[in-house]
Amino acid sequence: EQIMKQKYPEWECEIKTPVTGASVYIAGLLKEGRISVKKQAEGLAAYHDDDRAARTFHEFESGRDIAKAAGYKLTEMFNHMELAKSCGNSLTLAYMPEITEKAAKGRWDDLLRTKAEIMLTASPQSLECLQRTIPQGKQLKDIYTVLD
Repeated sequence: EQIMKQKYPEWECEIKTPVTGASVYIAGLLKEGRISVKKQAEGLAAYHDDDRAARTFHEFESGRDIAKAAGYKLTEMFNHMELAKSCGNSLTLAYMPEITEKAAKGRWDDLLRTKAEIMLTASPQSLECLQRTIPQGKQLKDIYTVLD
């Protein structure tokens, strides 16, 4: 999505249809009643915004909407939505794992300052980085697994 919205116009590639990220698409289906999710999730969770998606495309409500539809109660971490904090990405993980680990630990520190037991994310790259430093007693969940 990010490449199609940012780079394609720079490369003069025209896209004639709207480009939508997965969480936005799924949240739209939920809102329209075209799909439903069993409210089986339990616990207080915080949603980790992908920094690029949140800052650039203002995509932060859709993940929260999916989490609420699944039954999670949500709280917010420091630096969320437009101020989303990075936890690293797949490239930094591959070439600078120690930097990524510090960034991910910093994001877990944000969760530890809340009463949340669960961190949710819709970003595969965030999931990959955050899963390396999960504090004892906390959980990390991919928001899409609640749809299964």
